[in-house]
Amino acid sequence: MENQEYMNEQASAQAQKNKKKLFDYVLVRSLYIAITVLLAIFSIVTAICIFALIPSAWWMGLALLVVAIAAVGLIFPVYSYIKERIAREGTKKRGNPQLVGNVIVTIVLALGSVLMLFPFLWMVLATLKPHTEVFTTFFPHKWTLEAYKVMWESANYLMKGGMVRGFANSLLTTVPVVVVQIVVSAFAAYAFAKLRFIGKNVIFLILLATMMIPFAVIMLPQAWLYGQMHLTQGPLAVIIPKFFGSIGTVFFLRQFFYSIPDSITEAARLDGAGYTRTFLSVLFPLVMPAIATQAILSFIGNWNDFLGPLLFIDNKNWYTLPLLVNSLGGDAGTTEIPSVLAASLISLVPIIIVFAIFQKKIIGSIVFSAVKG
Repeated sequence: MENQEYMNEQASAQAQKNKKKLFDYVLVRSLYIAITVLLAIFSIVTAICIFALIPSAWWMGLALLVVAIAAVGLIFPVYSYIKERIAREGTKKRGNPQLVGNVIVTIVLALGSVLMLFPFLWMVLATLKPHTEVFTTFFPHKWTLEAYKVMWESANYLMKGGMVRGFANSLLTTVPVVVVQIVVSAFAAYAFAKLRFIGKNVIFLILLATMMIPFAVIMLPQAWLYGQMHLTQGPLAVIIPKFFGSIGTVFFLRQFFYSIPDSITEAARLDGAGYTRTFLSVLFPLVMPAIATQAILSFIGNWNDFLGPLLFIDNKNWYTLPLLVNSLGGDAGTTEIPSVLAASLISLVPIIIVFAIFQKKIIGSIVFSAVKG
């Protein structure tokens, strides 16, 4: 009798597993078919628009039609493979949910990466075309570096030193700001997380409240004030205010300091270390990943800053790269889009290098902060 009950329970459990396995298969297959069909429809519609509006770019429409046909043709082989994977993984612990999630995430990220990379690829190719082919062809009929030559000459016409001076100005308004801002913000975060003083939470809430004030509200008063202080003829109006730290960085680092046990700081104090030595010798090495991440993000933000230098720098010889790129299409007397895109591409090189090298540290540090905070 007991054996019969045990066999019935096993049969019921196996039936539940098979039911869930079938559900996972149907879900993944349905999602894959839906996304593939949408991709095919989008490709076909875009191809028709290209044929109708840009006849000279017929090859682009043909390529999109090939993509649509390939997408539809791969439906049955791919979801057959999905069915086999689910059947093979079905007996593993958490195999089905993990497989479903992996397939969905892979499909979505693959489509998203194509959409994100396509404009960048178009920009790179546009810098290698004559200006008459920018909007008529995707790949250049005539490969040329004329855009970079025009860009270089236009930048030299706009200000003394051209692109080299623009790079130097951007470094001057970025590197000192990043170093001082990170140090000040780290000390402030340490104080809010580990020190005890009257009004600590109230002061921190007031600082957080300042993040609710849009820059558009205070930018004109700031521009007037810096003008009265005669700071707008150089980069000081962009550099000095940022030396006082960033509340966003303070908040981020504060979460890391909170994750460090108080026993560590108390042990340092018992050994005779003061507040500064405790921070520099004990806590600073522990939060170095977070500080490095904030330094990288601060570098990217300051390097790409456009509105601040536009409002606070009146002397063209102190223009940063974003201002210089913006001026190439107007003040320099050129309307050639390839040259403007070439300058934009060159200005992106440091950002791409920094992010490519440190992207794991950035993502890992943010995830760690979310878990610990």
